[in-house]
Amino acid sequence: PGKITAMSFLGFDGSQRPKQSIRLHSIPVETAAATEPNAAHESNETNERPAASETAPTRPALRVVKGVTPTATERRLRTVVEAALNFDLPACIAALRLQPDETDPTIWWSQIARPALNELADRQVLSTAGGSPFNVADTAIQRAITDFMARHDEEQSRTGRPSTRHPIRLKKLVLIVVDRGSNAAPAAHTLAAALVAGHASARVVTGAIDGARLVELIKLTKPAALALTRAAALADPNILLEVNKHYPDLPVFLDLPKGADPLPAAQAPGAQQLDTLSGLAQQILATLPNPKTT
Repeated sequence: PGKITAMSFLGFDGSQRPKQSIRLHSIPVETAAATEPNAAHESNETNERPAASETAPTRPALRVVKGVTPTATERRLRTVVEAALNFDLPACIAALRLQPDETDPTIWWSQIARPALNELADRQVLSTAGGSPFNVADTAIQRAITDFMARHDEEQSRTGRPSTRHPIRLKKLVLIVVDRGSNAAPAAHTLAAALVAGHASARVVTGAIDGARLVELIKLTKPAALALTRAAALADPNILLEVNKHYPDLPVFLDLPKGADPLPAAQAPGAQQLDTLSGLAQQILATLPNPKTT
């Protein structure tokens, strides 16, 4: 039999998921718990019925336990995952959209978006050319953040405060640097949205970046703080040394994957290293000048 190989990459706050996977079946989450341990599940493409031991995902978080009513968050999470697995982008967008009472995108990320991506990483998917549950989920996440930002601007306008594009916001600009070898954009944009919601400004830096280029970018944009993924710091071991050499007073924050060891002080001088997106956002906002006055 053929061997399935999955390649992995890290999210901005350390979540790991494969870039490509193979799905052998589609099981409605609501009915999975009712299936007998040795029962088989019908394939999407054929009537072949592989054994459950060959198809069961390793992460049980979305399985219903008899007699236990799932919470609204759990139901929403299941809806996101099933929509992505069914390549239903409108349904995935609807389920991921931040509601008016969801004012902190980092909570939404930790409770809905990242768990959905993690759950998809445990599924095996057979896709036609151009189809990918991860693309569906990533697109829906980006759409949710875009809609959140638009709603934030509308609220700013209604209350007479500067929009996210107002020049005064640039006094609190944060650059978020993502390693080009990973795909941390969803988490990085979530962090950016959280900073904007905290009345700062943020830009996500992607593509080829090294110490010299980052120093030039800092010179051009004059940010109030800098955040990097651990992968970005490791891609160029001198990148933080270069920043510290030219801008020793610039607050620098480093995202750490869960369980990862902090970089040594010699490689990341003065950098605050955190392993949660919410903690990262809070610490960054705390360093900015009067972060909630505009």
